[in-house]
Amino acid sequence: MKQCFILIIVVALSNSFINTQEISTQYEPSAAFPFGMVNPDAPQQVKDFEPMIGISDYESLSLNPDGTWQNTSKMVWKFKYITNGTALQDEV
Repeated sequence: MKQCFILIIVVALSNSFINTQEISTQYEPSAAFPFGMVNPDAPQQVKDFEPMIGISDYESLSLNPDGTWQNTSKMVWKFKYITNGTALQDEV
């Protein structure tokens, strides 16, 4: 009887953990949303970056120590939601 009770507890905790995992990743990048989605509970500061989400092509421009400009470099910037839509990550 004691072993049956322990088994029931383990199964219940496992199901609870699995359900939590499903909920905690619903805003992560996926096939349907490759850059993730903003979590409605995220701070407003995270939501302010929504126009930047995705992939952008840009040119990097830098100054030399003598004040002249370097040649531009073409780059790609990827911006996505992470930590279940409550934060942002950029990749260059």
